Amino acid sequence: MPPINKNATEEHRRAQQRLCKKRKYLEIKNDPELLAIEQEKRRNKHKKRKEEGKIKSIKKRTPRAQREQRKKRKENSKKYRQMKKQEETTAMPPFEPVLIEAAEDDKTDGVKIEGQIKTERQHDPLHQMSPAIKAVVRRREFSALHGTSHTPTALAEELKRIVQKWNIEGKILLAVSDNGANIKCAIEKYLGWKHFNCYLNLVVYKALEHEKITNIIDNAKAIVAYLKKSNVAWEKLKRYLEQAGKPIKRPLQEVPTRFNSKYYMLERLLELKDEINSALSNLNASVPILSAHDWDIIQKLLLVL
Repeated sequence: MPPINKNATEEHRRAQQRLCKKRKYLEIKNDPELLAIEQEKRRNKHKKRKEEGKIKSIKKRTPRAQREQRKKRKENSKKYRQMKKQEETTAMPPFEPVLIEAAEDDKTDGVKIEGQIKTERQHDPLHQMSPAIKAVVRRREFSALHGTSHTPTALAEELKRIVQKWNIEGKILLAVSDNGANIKCAIEKYLGWKHFNCYLNLVVYKALEHEKITNIIDNAKAIVAYLKKSNVAWEKLKRYLEQAGKPIKRPLQEVPTRFNSKYYMLERLLELKDEINSALSNLNASVPILSAHDWDIIQKLLLVL
């Protein structure tokens, strides 16, 4: 029996771990809440290893270790640039179209959609112009993009496929999207369309530029950040939710690039109001406490947003 190569076994095990971590990251990278939690875990892990002395800055290492570290960084940067260049030059395969049919036995909202796509009824002139279409797909076709990176080329191919599917080539005057660099590059560089930034989130932020409202929102963000960062605080909040017989829900943090994330954050805070107040009152935490007047303002803000 040949001897077991322990180094090869260890290297194989590490490769499997890296592959599992990569798959996990691809699953959560499009979810702002899960991505923020994962990034916070990585920061805490790095900080802990640094405090234990397991990670040293490059200045504290020996000259030989410094040379090896710089060489490794150059190699990783070169690989990353090559990978990005390959993603931009490689054409994405065509996606399968999603079939939308009107149900004959349902005149209101009967929709048969191939694939798991969330839909929502919308009463707009489009339904009057196209009676055969009984619903408008509000969300993107995640089944087509699931597992692929949101590179400019991938987004451009998907937008091109949708335009061809609806037979509106040559009729695009401009495209409206968020301020993401990938979608802007896809529209302007790869498709050659005129691009217009979405200003809804800017309108919301401008409307809320009041000192009192800004302070309340900042305090709410600080509370959410503390509950996400502290395991002790989360366990207390979880315990109070279980005692109240409520479903276990985590606070949601605001994402600046999503104009509706402020609404979701305040809505979740108001939903967990009593449990959050009870948890924070039993913790010696340096986080602001929202008063009864602040909670009233948050409730009124939800009606405005």
